[in-house]
Amino acid sequence: MTTYAALLRGINVGGNNKVPMADLRALCLGLGYDNVETYIQSGNVVLDASGSEAKVVAAMEAALLETFALTLSVVVRSAAELVEIVARNPFPSETDGTKLHVTCFASPLSAPMVAKLDPALAPPDTFVIDGRNMYLHLPGGMGTSKLAVHIGQKLGKLGTSRNWNTVLKLVEMSRR
Repeated sequence: MTTYAALLRGINVGGNNKVPMADLRALCLGLGYDNVETYIQSGNVVLDASGSEAKVVAAMEAALLETFALTLSVVVRSAAELVEIVARNPFPSETDGTKLHVTCFASPLSAPMVAKLDPALAPPDTFVIDGRNMYLHLPGGMGTSKLAVHIGQKLGKLGTSRNWNTVLKLVEMSRR
């Protein structure tokens, strides 16, 4: 069994794509996953599964469509990958977990996708891409960041973001 964090994109935001966490846990248990725990209402599930990351993603996306009639993207990271995300933080001096975010992608961004992004658009906001993850340092917060809007416009719905506090909590939950 592998411990994974499944990150659902765009649920329970602004009253849209409502998925109660108890129902999400039940869905995961119904898929045969063990030790299922959710964290806050934004679609964070830690679970144990015997299948590959791709198998977990496919099963969860299909079950979300069947159960809730929602086409949602799911991005998965293993417990070991979560630890690596924390270890590779390029902004270790940032101590406010609401100013640092990680966007997780299903696969690394292609060179043409990266070329669309302007890291100097709105200083002091900046980002670093590391494999399938993008670290965003947003001293003014996500809600007012022009850089975050720019990235969203250029990349669309390719990934899902979590603030640093959530990333740290998922690491803690995945230690089994």
